[in-house]
Amino acid sequence: MGSIILKGINDPWLPPVEIRELGDFVLTNPGYFYPLTRYVKQTDLREAAQLKDIDGYLEKQLGPILMETVHLDMIKFGSLTTEFKALIIRFTKYDIDKSGNPGGDLLEYICCCIGPFYEPVNLDRVIKLCKCVVLGESGRIKCGNHNLDLGFKNSAFDLAELLECKFNLSNFLAGDNRASRKLDYMGCVNKLVEDIFTYGRVALATMQMSSIAEEEIPSKLGHSLTIYDFNEIKKRLMHKCSGQP
Repeated sequence: MGSIILKGINDPWLPPVEIRELGDFVLTNPGYFYPLTRYVKQTDLREAAQLKDIDGYLEKQLGPILMETVHLDMIKFGSLTTEFKALIIRFTKYDIDKSGNPGGDLLEYICCCIGPFYEPVNLDRVIKLCKCVVLGESGRIKCGNHNLDLGFKNSAFDLAELLECKFNLSNFLAGDNRASRKLDYMGCVNKLVEDIFTYGRVALATMQMSSIAEEEIPSKLGHSLTIYDFNEIKKRLMHKCSGQP
């Protein structure tokens, strides 16, 4: 069957402070993951960028979402709510200024901190990698010229999990041929890690509330890929926040 090597950047990834401090807040206060997801999904950055009073617009967007979250008994109004509002408004302004992928970077940072998701047991000393590729025994890259955002491995329990993070998965899957090529790459890597590792998995992570509509797309291309959506990520956040490994 042979063997493979997971290779990537194993230095701790520290995103810009606007992303990191919001991510750290949610890691410590997982009840705010719901309003974060709702807010980023609903806020029109193009509209906000045209306004003189960006703060006022963003607070108006955020208010009903926070009220809903309180009614759902996920959070309570207080100093934490005030801190969250300041962090998320700063994050949104950074998002507008950069016009890049801060939402995806935020998701990747959170997943890096709470992964792996695929745990047969509580794991210690998990090696975490960014921009992960798979090498064969000869040292050559397997499956093509792509990489995956995150990789987690633990030799003691023969575990390898690789994640591709897409804040809005439906947009990614509705894209051009690049999405199909990336899914083909993920499917190829998934077969390798499933065959070689006792606990091997390649998965997509998204902050979408539900991924039911998207689950069929990889299957139609012949790939059996796991998708972690809002509910799975929140469950993992709660697990980590409880102090468990």
